[in-house]
Amino acid sequence: MKKRNIIKGILSLIIAAVITALTAIIPIVASVGKAVYANNVAVIFIGMELGPAAGIVYTILSSFILNNIGMGSGVLLYVLLFQIVEAGLLGLLWHKKRMHMGRYLLTVIGGTFLLKPLSYMLFYIFNSSILGDMTFLEYMKSNYLLYLQNGWTDTLIIYATGIIIAYILQYILDMIFEKMEKRRKTNEKEGINCSAHRADSY
Repeated sequence: MKKRNIIKGILSLIIAAVITALTAIIPIVASVGKAVYANNVAVIFIGMELGPAAGIVYTILSSFILNNIGMGSGVLLYVLLFQIVEAGLLGLLWHKKRMHMGRYLLTVIGGTFLLKPLSYMLFYIFNSSILGDMTFLEYMKSNYLLYLQNGWTDTLIIYATGIIIAYILQYILDMIFEKMEKRRKTNEKEGINCSAHRADSY
């Protein structure tokens, strides 16, 4: 069982890495929507399969790798902090959990309307010096109102599709390993029966 979990964990990381790589490469070669180039499928998938801590570690590693190999301009700390919080919350809500409409709606709506202001707060904390005389409340109000007018639908689509895709991937992976485990047990049982039959024949 332990060996099986290790193999499954490694395979999960490989799947997530492929998704992350495709997310970074596709916008370079094709014009795609925000739901594609800003998707969080890989992080949600790791959080679902391996837990919030693994989701956070994966977020940190992928951020440093992608932003230091020519696909970015270096790690922005306020962006990374938001991604860490996001990964932790998604992992807490979905690790080894079955699909539940209440949890799904809570995650999508909460991520869209409650978590998003955190990104503005972090930006203000790290960049207040370039915002002139604008106060924290003024900045939060103006950006959140603008977000409610224009940007919230993209965020909602990202969470809504990301959770479903990640859940389907986890479900498929679980089904594959469950079938492998059943086959292993069947083979073991047949082996025991064959051994017993040979013993009886002597």
